[in-house]
Amino acid sequence: MKKGQMKAQMSLEMIIGLLILLVVAAVVIRIFLQNVGTIGTIDDLRKANQYKEFRQQCEALCGEYEASGTRAAAAKYCSTKFRGVTNLKQDLLNKPIESDTKVGLKVCPDAIYCFHAQECQTDAGVIDWTDCRAVLCQAYVDTYNDYGKASQKVSELIPSSGSCALPQNENWYTLFGFGPNPPCGGIVTGTTTATTSTSVSCSKTTDTTITCSWTCTNDNVSGTLAISGTNQAVSFTSKTGSQVFSGLSPGTKYNVGLVCDIPTANLVASYSITI
Repeated sequence: MKKGQMKAQMSLEMIIGLLILLVVAAVVIRIFLQNVGTIGTIDDLRKANQYKEFRQQCEALCGEYEASGTRAAAAKYCSTKFRGVTNLKQDLLNKPIESDTKVGLKVCPDAIYCFHAQECQTDAGVIDWTDCRAVLCQAYVDTYNDYGKASQKVSELIPSSGSCALPQNENWYTLFGFGPNPPCGGIVTGTTTATTSTSVSCSKTTDTTITCSWTCTNDNVSGTLAISGTNQAVSFTSKTGSQVFSGLSPGTKYNVGLVCDIPTANLVASYSITI
């Protein structure tokens, strides 16, 4: 082979090699950008590795709650936020995205929580958006023994619906009681509001016991908390409290009923749980 031909062949090989390097570099850069969160469209957001990993994290948190049955585990699932939007373009922050767990309701890309992205199906049913507010409120009422402090903490964890504009009558933040009023009621920064709504919720303590907490809103409380399929019931005169029901059968679904005014004996709240 002549010297000129050899040089031409080497040049061609170098050009082909450079083209291959450019293609490889483009692929690497694209993967890198996906991983660091540079998202150009709403569709990119759903396909991004960060969002997929977030949903997997939420699924794992739901699994932890199913395994433990504790309110703390449920609160962690409810309060975990998607953090993969640091490099999201500003114009996309203004575009609502369809939630993955409730048809017809949208959320902002910078305020997506586990209960928006990954449904948590338990033996007692799905942890709904309203359930998350109740779970968080009760968890922090138990911690602080104060509705105002609980409201403040829940508002710190879930401060707003995000930076995009959601329709007023379809804004999940107000529809499900996270704001604008204190989500758990009580006294917050000097403003007095009504206490949280009448409710009862239960969590599995062991394979044969559950702990149920109640809240009544009437002033003169004379109530009872009872569990189906047993002779167990507790009478009370306080607006809030908790009761442990023991000697239960694993794999059985129990219904817990709350009455806040015994003279009228109206069932005001109930909760179903399978242990």
